[in-house]
Amino acid sequence: MMDEYPKRPQYFATHFTRLLFETSAPSEIGIEAVALLILIVHGEDSLRYRRPVRYWNQHLENRLSVSLGRLNRARKRAIDAGWLAYNPGRRGTMGTYWVEIPDRFCDELPFQNGSASGGQEAGNTLNTEFPFQNESANGGQTAGKRRANARLSFPLPKNLNPTKKEILLEEDLGVANWIWERIRAMQPERREPDLSKWADTVRLMRERDHRTHAGIKELFELVQRSEFWRVNILSPAKLREKWDDLLLKLRRVSSEAADSWESLPREDEP
Repeated sequence: MMDEYPKRPQYFATHFTRLLFETSAPSEIGIEAVALLILIVHGEDSLRYRRPVRYWNQHLENRLSVSLGRLNRARKRAIDAGWLAYNPGRRGTMGTYWVEIPDRFCDELPFQNGSASGGQEAGNTLNTEFPFQNESANGGQTAGKRRANARLSFPLPKNLNPTKKEILLEEDLGVANWIWERIRAMQPERREPDLSKWADTVRLMRERDHRTHAGIKELFELVQRSEFWRVNILSPAKLREKWDDLLLKLRRVSSEAADSWESLPREDEP
């Protein structure tokens, strides 16, 4: 099992990224593993270090432009070297991630993990610019006080801060992945889409069209039952485009056949 998510100091992502290169991590674990760690730590940063980040494998593959095999190898190298905590979760759920600082580098930093005395003094350490440690929420205190909510490493200008309605939820990506799995089961040879774009369409359906995740899944399940519609609705964008038409056609069916989309009028029918 993974440990408890650690507390983070302000600007943790910036310090962590610098530490990766100060310790020559790219030569030890490879540049793909380093890229994975930077992606994850800045994901934590975007959540203001309140909790771990979660990703589907496909999302990481797209973001890093790597195959699943290369992702698995990079992730394993990061875990084995002590830079990454990872829980793949149960089937059909996202993996959970956060970055860690390997114990072997603690002596080079101005603190001591879990020190009852509040961390070692800076003394003759070389890297006094990294005032942080892997400390669990109920662990000891580092030298100096931490804020309850760590600051973003790169605060955005006010006019660039996303509004509540512009936030892409993890559930949006979950629905996109759910739709893709059903299409892939029907067409195994089909090329994998950009799931982040699919998730953004799900977000638009939720925010602008006032659809729910459950409603999107329900409609797509009905579409999949029709030999005609299942080969014509192959993306969230197409589902969004045809949403009203599909519902209108459903209303034209008798109540006895309403659960069977095989009886729906096709587009080539009057």
